[in-house]
Amino acid sequence: MPSHIFERIVAAHLETAVHGDFPEGAFEAYLDRWRGPEGQRRYVRKVGSFDEGHTRELEPLLSTVEPPVRIAWGEQDAWLDPSLAQRLAETIPGPT
Repeated sequence: MPSHIFERIVAAHLETAVHGDFPEGAFEAYLDRWRGPEGQRRYVRKVGSFDEGHTRELEPLLSTVEPPVRIAWGEQDAWLDPSLAQRLAETIPGPT
């Protein structure tokens, strides 16, 4: 894929990582890692290795977490639905 197109795809994905603006210089620092042919390979490997099953494997252990626990979740989270916070609160004993 041409570098300029790939960079726009990665940039669009990164822009969903925060609500609002990145701190000065942070966006370019993140994007730099995915630039060029080697950056493209790293990005595709990263995305290809994502498996929600890895997280699901840990879920049975959540009930063993000892308080104090505080669950904080962003209302504008574009990657994980904020309703997951409620699920965590119901699974972990005594979070606030």
